Amino acid sequence: MTAPRFALITDDSKQSETLGQALAEIGYSGLDTWLTSKNTLPTTSDYLQVTLWLVSVSDDDSALPFIDQLINDEQPFLMGMGFAPRKHDPKYPAWRARFELKLNACLADIDIQSESQAQPKPDFISKVSPEKSTASSNLPFIWVLGASLGGPNAVREFIQTLPPNLPIAFIYAQHIAPEFENSLAKTVGRNSAYNFKCFSNGMQISAGDVLVVPIKEIFGLGEQDTIWGTGERWQLPHQPCIDQVIQRVHRHAQQRFGCIIFSGMGDDGSQAIKALPSDVPVWTQQADSCDCDSMPISANATEKVSFMGSPVQLAINLVETIIQKQKESRYAS
Repeated sequence: MTAPRFALITDDSKQSETLGQALAEIGYSGLDTWLTSKNTLPTTSDYLQVTLWLVSVSDDDSALPFIDQLINDEQPFLMGMGFAPRKHDPKYPAWRARFELKLNACLADIDIQSESQAQPKPDFISKVSPEKSTASSNLPFIWVLGASLGGPNAVREFIQTLPPNLPIAFIYAQHIAPEFENSLAKTVGRNSAYNFKCFSNGMQISAGDVLVVPIKEIFGLGEQDTIWGTGERWQLPHQPCIDQVIQRVHRHAQQRFGCIIFSGMGDDGSQAIKALPSDVPVWTQQADSCDCDSMPISANATEKVSFMGSPVQLAINLVETIIQKQKESRYAS
């Protein structure tokens, strides 16, 4: 990978100086700045000069036009790193350490994606039979994907590894600010064979769909996997609450249910996992492949987890599991 170049989108010109200093300390040089107040969006020629866009704003709304454009144009960006404190601030060393970890993880992800574009998926993945389902109702499996800090990159890698035509739908519960709910579907779903959807009252989920769980409202599931809003709020402090998502989806899907806990901070999901029957498939992202391993480690502590792996390994294991279930279904019939 050639020396990376960075561009900053911010509503505070002082952030440019602080982030430029932090980059220099880490060993990188070159930072261009876009102030949101000037409303000048990047162009194609700008993209050619930038490896990674950094977003640091005090007012999220001011950055939305920039973020939407970066997502639509499939440009890599890093946000959620917190407003950078000045170098003399006592909080600066801890902030810089977190920033360096996130920055290098993003750069590694960019490097891996550029290398993997030319690499074929494992041979057996293309051999999956596009059967609608092993369930007698001909409805798809429904698996919950739970994630928080570091989740979007991990879930994107997992989904991009999967082949199309699997008889499965995913319900993706990601801790994120409400204003980025629509952007999340575009960011994680780009270059994917799966159909990422934001919640719409009365919608039906089908094989190949990935429903992004609504941030502000609890949903219900009914006949033919129809989904509706209940008007109720998630239990704080998490939005959405992964524990509640797991409980609701398992109660509805029963034998069609499974869940995977990806990178994230805290223990959301673990209480619901602890209450699941022992034969329910519960998997977690391998701790050493996570940006933040708290959620997977908490899930592992329930002793209900039957498989751990990197996002790619999780995808391969899911394909193998579905192949085995298809064989068992054909044998039983």
